[in-house]
Amino acid sequence: MLYDKRWDVDEVGQVLLSAADYMDQHGWCQYLSRNGDGNVCIQGAIEAMQRIDASQQNISFQALCRLNEHLKRTEPSFAMSAPSEWNDNRCRSKEQAVAALREAAFVKETCPCP
Repeated sequence: MLYDKRWDVDEVGQVLLSAADYMDQHGWCQYLSRNGDGNVCIQGAIEAMQRIDASQQNISFQALCRLNEHLKRTEPSFAMSAPSEWNDNRCRSKEQAVAALREAAFVKETCPCP
């Protein structure tokens, strides 16, 4: 049987990996959760996972929180309050946004958010 690194992530990580795949497939945008072409920002990709499965609302919130903590840790000068601000002001490409989602998926620390 082949090994899949997705087996190493918790439920929050699964949402982040699915959001990365969604963005990879549908495209990336800034300043909107979703534009007219169906492209999504980093937060819009996570929200899309919630639209697919409404029971994921709390998990989606935890995913945003984990992503925010990951961005603060990997970019010390990041002092913004939400991943969407990083997406709009710091992120420069779909590849960079997808990478941030995938990296955050493998963070093992618990999120300080409620």
